[in-house]
Amino acid sequence: GQEVGVTGMQMVRAFSVFANGGLLVMPTIEAIDPRDPIRTPVSSRIIRADVAEHTREVLRRVVTEGTGRKADSSLYPLFGKTGTAQVPDLKHGGYLENQYVSSFVAGAPTDHPRLVVGCFIHRPDKSIGHYGGIVAAPAVQAVVEQSLMYLGVPVDANAKPEDIAAATQRLVYGDAGDDAITAADVAE
Repeated sequence: GQEVGVTGMQMVRAFSVFANGGLLVMPTIEAIDPRDPIRTPVSSRIIRADVAEHTREVLRRVVTEGTGRKADSSLYPLFGKTGTAQVPDLKHGGYLENQYVSSFVAGAPTDHPRLVVGCFIHRPDKSIGHYGGIVAAPAVQAVVEQSLMYLGVPVDANAKPEDIAAATQRLVYGDAGDDAITAADVAE
């Protein structure tokens, strides 16, 4: 991949089509007044709802079997896509050697998505790792788990009690625990 022509926000917005049943929603930032009626976001149909659902199922496999395994959560089923793009050399043309933008964009829960999160790491330390699935996916997993817990979304019925307890601790205390990237992660 090449890091040209698309911003992180554009990637998240496009990916959100899968979470929104095929609808492309115009992102907005609003101060919500609880006394005002709920507003429906402006949207347009981009793909059929069944196509969006099938795509989520395929993107779920990226997390369970593919390059996004570091984002796999025992609490919520995520669907996502990794990215590792070269950074363009704006001075001389082409691309900078060993310079990357590592990314991971995911939605959750897969069956009834509530949110989409993107993480874009510009020029990660290659000695630690530079693939999106290594450096960006764990951050997305943490944000998704904590956000869904905060929103009161029930965890997966098969979630282990110790995983729920650890996630609750991270939510309450902000403890990264064992989620930090290690040398073993880079070797994978």
